[in-house]
Amino acid sequence: MTTHILRPLTLLLVATLTQPSRGQVVLEVAVGSGSTEPVAGANVTLSCKGRGDLLQWRHGHHNITPSEERWHVEIVNEKPRSIKSNLTILHVTLRDSGHYHCLITKANKDRVAQDNITIHVQASPVLREARNNTVRAGHKGQLSCTFAATPAPEVHWLRGKVMLDKIKDYTISSKQESGLHLSDLLIDNVTLKDNGTYKCVASNSVGPGDRPGEPTLIVQDLPEVNLTLVRAIGTSQIQMEWAVVDNNSPVQQTKILIASGDSEFGEPSLLAGDQQDIILEDVGSAGEEVRVKILVGNEVGETEKPSFVPAASPKGSGQDSFTVGWSQPGEEARELVGRFHLFLQEPESEDTQELFLPVTAVDHMFTNLKPATEYTFKVAACKDIFPDKEKDCGTYSPAVRGKTLNGMPSVISDLLVTCKQSPHTITNTVHIHWKPPLTPNGAIDHYKIELKESASYINDEGQRQFYNNEHKQNVAGSLRNYTFYSALPNTNYTVKVYAGIKRQYSSSMNAVCSMPVSTPTPTHIKKWWRYHHKDRVVLRLPVPRVSERNGTICCHRVVVVKLEEGASQDTLPDPSKVPLSSYGEVHSSPSSTGAYVAEAFSGPTGDPTAAHSTDPRPTTAPLTRGNRRDLLSLQKDPPLVDGLLSSEANYTGFVIMSVPTKEGKLLTTYTDYFPIIQPKEEVTPYGDPPSSISELQIIYVAAGLFTFLLLLTFALCTLLCFYRRRNKHLEEEEVAESLSGSLG
Repeated sequence: MTTHILRPLTLLLVATLTQPSRGQVVLEVAVGSGSTEPVAGANVTLSCKGRGDLLQWRHGHHNITPSEERWHVEIVNEKPRSIKSNLTILHVTLRDSGHYHCLITKANKDRVAQDNITIHVQASPVLREARNNTVRAGHKGQLSCTFAATPAPEVHWLRGKVMLDKIKDYTISSKQESGLHLSDLLIDNVTLKDNGTYKCVASNSVGPGDRPGEPTLIVQDLPEVNLTLVRAIGTSQIQMEWAVVDNNSPVQQTKILIASGDSEFGEPSLLAGDQQDIILEDVGSAGEEVRVKILVGNEVGETEKPSFVPAASPKGSGQDSFTVGWSQPGEEARELVGRFHLFLQEPESEDTQELFLPVTAVDHMFTNLKPATEYTFKVAACKDIFPDKEKDCGTYSPAVRGKTLNGMPSVISDLLVTCKQSPHTITNTVHIHWKPPLTPNGAIDHYKIELKESASYINDEGQRQFYNNEHKQNVAGSLRNYTFYSALPNTNYTVKVYAGIKRQYSSSMNAVCSMPVSTPTPTHIKKWWRYHHKDRVVLRLPVPRVSERNGTICCHRVVVVKLEEGASQDTLPDPSKVPLSSYGEVHSSPSSTGAYVAEAFSGPTGDPTAAHSTDPRPTTAPLTRGNRRDLLSLQKDPPLVDGLLSSEANYTGFVIMSVPTKEGKLLTTYTDYFPIIQPKEEVTPYGDPPSSISELQIIYVAAGLFTFLLLLTFALCTLLCFYRRRNKHLEEEEVAESLSGSLG
């Protein structure tokens, strides 16, 4: 509870002045002590000052007189023609909220000068009314609580210790009428279980309400009748006793109907509503079957016979099972129940399971059900007299629903994987499309995708290299496709797709595709050599080995470019745009220029390959490993003819590398231009440039180094053994000398 400490507070609130004449004027209406929004229980003093002879206070339309206990009025005549009054309100309540008017008049004059001030009392909720309600079962029930409060209160409804605000069967609404706050509790389709007392609790920023409301909901239903005694007396009399529960509506009448043998029931015998026993006379004859029916009625309706309707409830479920339970009859109806009939149905397929269980059973587990499937269950109490359930059993319980747990989903129904290579961009993608399982066994919440990459190729060291990698991705269960970007060329892709429900996965469906080859990655050739060889100038080009990761390189072509005088690499077009001519056209005259294929080969590279001569004798560039004719058969370029280089011209060049596709096409890439060479410059006669160290040479060097280390180790071990033997021999001699000296 919040405690408010009230301190005297003087506020000067100047209101708009009304001056009907020069004789009387309200100069000021203000709060002398307290506040315009006082808390209930505080004292508030209002003051009014003006010119005139008479001063009157009014609250709304009620004139305030000094004789009233809760109001204290003080009149002060300060000066001639001046008047002042203080109005003190003791222990304010919500009733004291409103407009307070100060009226000043002059003697013998009808005109009135007035002004007002408004007070808003802040009070915790005060219960004004808790309204009960009587309603029949199956209808809507409504309970109401009315509170007076400022500011507006917050109202909660409870039944016992359970708060009803967020329970789906209850609806709470609020509204305001005439300064009062109304809160209604609405209950749809009430039953006897809703019968009872409820509680409405209100509070606001000032504090809790003075007391909770406790309205009562009375639910009326058909009466319940239970036979307590039925026996034959003699040969033609039957004694009957019964107990009746009126269910909040008094019993108005009771009817007894009798039928003998196979005949229909006759006219009913009417009994008083409060009668609960009877002896029936002249009923049938000795050995004859007699049937008796009792009907009890009230304002709601008529109950035909003693009955027990069990209340069904779900107990639990598995992937293929559903466990249900039901209530047991009370003492008064236990003798009427001999067994229970259980009925389970799948609404979609209308598949059913039915069985009888003894009266001692309280639950049952249905098995061999479908995973993730909703079932309805109901149960009826039976007499265990007639074989026909329609005749033997009573009313079924209201159906309850239950759902089996999710099972393991089946494999997806279709999978399509496509490797795509964009002709306009370098982006490679793997497109995956699938269809959901035909038997999901639940709601598929995600799919798991496993994508494995594998490739085999010759690397830039001439060794066969294997590439393997794996990617995993989970996607939403609503998706039916996925695209993997940044796929690699010349790579095989194996895709596995699993359907997933939480942590359960189906078996995978697999599909494969292969990403096509792509252009090889060009290498940068930084230099080519110029040296003397057998009395002639030779240009030797090192063609480094290139990784075949993007595809097997089938073809290399070395293009030599003869430059114009003063030309540089900056003025040359991109190598892919250089037109190719023949050697003869390029060297037809000293001033002619152009590009021609000087060498072509297939197979691996890694050694200097191209040789050119400025010697006047005819020469032919030697072929390297590979087969030139294999390459030339695939090309439509001018025929390969090499010859002498002009000693007066500058040369550059580039290498063209090609990868064949499955369709027989060639994917081509170009290296950058070689550095410009000027054959006319003086060349220092060095020998052949050192060729690159071969693998065999490396093996020889390593073997020699290993042999040297082995011999060195053997020598050290031999020396160590000799040293130890020598020390041992010296020690033995010293011992012998010591013994001989001691023996004298």
